[in-house]
Amino acid sequence: MRELFFKKSIKELFASFRTPLVVNQKEMTHKVISDLDKTGRKGVAVVNDNGKLLWNFSPSDLRGITVSNCHLLNCSLQEFLEQDKSRDWWTAPITVDIDSSLYELMQQFVCTRVHRMYVVNGDGKPTGEINQRDILRQILNFALL
Repeated sequence: MRELFFKKSIKELFASFRTPLVVNQKEMTHKVISDLDKTGRKGVAVVNDNGKLLWNFSPSDLRGITVSNCHLLNCSLQEFLEQDKSRDWWTAPITVDIDSSLYELMQQFVCTRVHRMYVVNGDGKPTGEINQRDILRQILNFALL
């Protein structure tokens, strides 16, 4: 019975997803940080003018801020994120296929070490957000049956 539960697709297990906080890449970095603080959210989906998901931005992106480069906080998110030389192809936001199994989703979290993934539509626009706590809730609900 456990094995069948972990083989269920994400769309079978989740009736809905948390609505992601979405910001345009042209938004000022310091404003986005302020918005994160005000909303209590831990990350935002950064999109282009067409609404297509480009990046994830979270407080961990601020690790390299020093006195000498804090002026970057007054730049757009696009400029800020492009200045981070540690970003490359592997820092693209992780998206989830709602037809994937719960087991596959868990493996994706383990392998990528991200804290959130985005559900995107056919145009690449973020429509939902899923995090590790969401998975734990599903497992706990199953265990309590």
